[in-house]
Amino acid sequence: MDTEKTKVAFFIERKSRRGNHGAKLPREVIAVFVESGNYRMKDCYEHCGQHGVCAVDWVAEECRPANYAAYKPLMDEMQDLVGYNIEVVDGEWWLTTAMGVVRKVDDYRSGKAA
Repeated sequence: MDTEKTKVAFFIERKSRRGNHGAKLPREVIAVFVESGNYRMKDCYEHCGQHGVCAVDWVAEECRPANYAAYKPLMDEMQDLVGYNIEVVDGEWWLTTAMGVVRKVDDYRSGKAA
């Protein structure tokens, strides 16, 4: 297991997706590594070792913070199978802060910043 804490915020998709034959799939829980990547893109993890990258604005639009019961199986997988030493970060607080940074950078780049 890692000796350093890995800061993670857990989110769950707002809507279920459809499978190949139209079957409704369960909403996925996503772990976002809040200190990775850059202001717009973050590393993330889903069940069964699916590391990937997600956009902060996608998380804001398509997900909501997951409660403990929803994220506990994913957290256990990440700790027991992968070896992460997780520090859970409040998803709502992190997302509000991250989206504020995205807006400020976008405003600066577009010349709207004061």
